[in-house]
Amino acid sequence: MEDKINIGKLIKRKLNENGRKEQWLADKLHRHVGTVTRICQCEGINTDKLIPICSYLEYNFFNDYAEYINRQIRKESNLLFESSLYQFIGGEKIHIGKLIQEIKEKEGVKSSWLAKKIRRDKSDMPHIYNKKHIHTDILVHLCIYLNFNFFEIYANYVDEQLKKKRQTT
Repeated sequence: MEDKINIGKLIKRKLNENGRKEQWLADKLHRHVGTVTRICQCEGINTDKLIPICSYLEYNFFNDYAEYINRQIRKESNLLFESSLYQFIGGEKIHIGKLIQEIKEKEGVKSSWLAKKIRRDKSDMPHIYNKKHIHTDILVHLCIYLNFNFFEIYANYVDEQLKKKRQTT
């Protein structure tokens, strides 16, 4: 497996490219600058925290993850747009846990096997399926073991949000 994505470094690089400081992003996120500093030092981040960062920096970091996953699983886009989970009508949010469970079931994968692969206890799996958001490091492993690029879902969602934002400005 190639080097994984370090989202903190990517966010820091994008801030620098835009001539912005961590304080600027902290103000936009209504967080203390120390929080943004920690984000810029972390390799991963929860998906719900990354979405607004994408919006403020006007850059879709989920595309970076999606490209990384496509290189790992060596497949073209595997989105199944017929599923209601992939429809983002009226700004509806992604419920990643339900999506993970749906793909797991479609692939015929047992929760115990998946838990072992992502280094979690089997008893953690119902909690994961109920989560609306998930840490990117865990999601990378789920993508690889389920052979499905969940980051493309987020990438498409953020692309739509950025498109709407640009249309209003």
